[in-house]
Amino acid sequence: MTRQFKKLKASVLVSVIALFAVFFIFCGFAIDFSMIVATRSQLQNAVETATLSAVSEIPSGNAENTAREIFSYSRVNLIRQARITNIELKASQNAMLVEASTPAQIYFLSALGINFIEIQARAAAKIQESNVAPDTDFAIANQLQFTAPNIIFNKTGNEIRITRTPETSEYLTYVGLNDSINETKWVEITCASNDATAEVQEFDINAECVRNNNGDISAAKFIRVINNNSLTPLEVELSLINISKLIRVKDYNLL
Repeated sequence: MTRQFKKLKASVLVSVIALFAVFFIFCGFAIDFSMIVATRSQLQNAVETATLSAVSEIPSGNAENTAREIFSYSRVNLIRQARITNIELKASQNAMLVEASTPAQIYFLSALGINFIEIQARAAAKIQESNVAPDTDFAIANQLQFTAPNIIFNKTGNEIRITRTPETSEYLTYVGLNDSINETKWVEITCASNDATAEVQEFDINAECVRNNNGDISAAKFIRVINNNSLTPLEVELSLINISKLIRVKDYNLL
């Protein structure tokens, strides 16, 4: 009886050790996998930020330098050793592709002599035009307000295009951005139009005439159009031009 008990005890001990070994291996792979995923996420965010910021500089010829500069600022925490491995430009299509890589540190697999795994990420972006519908919850007579899907940054050239109906009289255009206490600072940019009497007007939010009127602004989130004549209707269409937008790498390759 004692001999059988000892055999059973030894068998249980072996099973427990095996279970602990399996658990240890599983935890090790889980830790390494989480490090790889976190590193991949940070690298992808850095590549996307650099691409979105740089694509608008294609017309000025400074896209590549801008991408590298923005990417260097984004190398934090797990991707301090990240580097850009490739930059492609399709200037005629106002599109660019950025690829980068970084070593992801691992722990469990280091017992097998593997200390790092190279992680790669890439992103593509294109300058394009985007129509914006007026805010439905904004109800002030003879005024329309538009909210941009993303922050509008000052680019090379104009950022906003407004098309009005023949019945709409001359109007004033303002852009706004929330400050640190979430209050909107409004700046008039009417002077930045290429032709105040034209049916189609384009605006540079950081034009010289805007800056000269204490309107130093380089980014905006809201656009407000105010009709000068309260007796005439206000009907305008608003488009954001020179807007950077991420696209699929597959779509970039087809351009």
